[in-house]
Amino acid sequence: MKRVLCAFLIILFILAILPAEINGWNTPVRAAAAVIVQIAAGERHSLALFSDGSLYAWGSNVAGQLGNGTNTGRKIPVKIGTGYTAIAAGRSHSLALKGSDLYAWGENDAGQLGDGTFNNRKTPLKIGTGYTAIAAGFMHSLALKGNTLYAWGANESGQLGDGTDVSERNTPIQIGTGYTAIAAGSGHSLALQGNILYAWGANDSGQLGNGTTTSRNTPVQIGTGYTAIAAGYFHSMALKGSILYTWGYNYYGQLGDGTNSCKNTPVQIGTGYTAIIAGGTHSLALKGNALFAWGDNYGAQLGDGTDISRNSPALIGTGYTAIAGGDYHSLASKGSALYAWGNNEFGQLGDGTVIHRKKPTPLKLSVKLPNPASVKLDRRTVTILVGKSITLQATVLPSSANQKVTWYSSNKRIATVSSGGVVKGIRAGRATITARTVNGKIARCVVTVKRK
Repeated sequence: MKRVLCAFLIILFILAILPAEINGWNTPVRAAAAVIVQIAAGERHSLALFSDGSLYAWGSNVAGQLGNGTNTGRKIPVKIGTGYTAIAAGRSHSLALKGSDLYAWGENDAGQLGDGTFNNRKTPLKIGTGYTAIAAGFMHSLALKGNTLYAWGANESGQLGDGTDVSERNTPIQIGTGYTAIAAGSGHSLALQGNILYAWGANDSGQLGNGTTTSRNTPVQIGTGYTAIAAGYFHSMALKGSILYTWGYNYYGQLGDGTNSCKNTPVQIGTGYTAIIAGGTHSLALKGNALFAWGDNYGAQLGDGTDISRNSPALIGTGYTAIAGGDYHSLASKGSALYAWGNNEFGQLGDGTVIHRKKPTPLKLSVKLPNPASVKLDRRTVTILVGKSITLQATVLPSSANQKVTWYSSNKRIATVSSGGVVKGIRAGRATITARTVNGKIARCVVTVKRK
């Protein structure tokens, strides 16, 4: 049982709003590529979120966790919908945000979807609104509404944090306030209140980090100074700035401390880290764009070309921007390029095969952006004084197109313009400010600069 996952995600940047009409991974090559902003790995399925808000899923689908209305698994990514802004993958369920609207689908045996039932869902179902962050555990879910923490699903180890350890919850229940970040493991949960770390739930391997192996059904304070968290099946990870700490189960070396002994308090592993992800029994981390992996490698999920487990971080490659860890597989992105490796029995690598991969394998699949049809500015003429500034607003149509514009001034001695459209008067005179799209569409504003 100790090889079952709870999977997680890494934090992310939503860069643009792109096309709802894209129906596949391949569109005209002249169009700019959308960037992968978040990836998530469940036990046997995978999710990817692009900067156009489009969500793709692939892998096992026995509980409907792909969200495409079927129970048929997919070996290549299938588009689920658009407008999404964040994703999370549990064992066999998935969560996503559309702005502040929470959607859930897949397995629901313990109420982990939060829809008030115990019925599986094959398509995304809206659960509620006002949410700002999500995390999916083995069979439980966490979410924030601002700084208010909600939890639902399985609770046999007290992982919901509501003071009980017997009742499943099939609707979100408020746990407390003041929280700023969350992570969900198999039977335990982590959260930050600013830089204060709290943990609760199962603790048989010391995964709570409070110096004991006693489970807790309410949040217990672990320490201060923390800035990021991740939860694996039985182990935990956290950053204090760029310093990495790990604790909990360590049979496979997933703590990365050079041993295979469990730890019930945080142990410092190294410095320079910028992002962390805990798979089922393995760990991934970035140092800038350099990817490191360690722990269980039974499925070749470390990506080092072997199936030998490692108890200290090993450099896998460079150029990566996002990472995700599943049960026996891993994902990483390099801008618009997606890489996958490890076990592929259910097509969770998304390369169209069921061949296991011992090294990161590029899928060479990407969403493409449409070319803009037009651009306009919020004003055609404007007068400003020497030394004063105004900001021009550019609107690129359609809204699904690449919104990037480049700004130019016809006479920088009269007026300058920044990359954000801020125009500053330098001396009296007249200059033309031009906004140009990636496709060469332009809009102009005549700026008259007067003396004070």
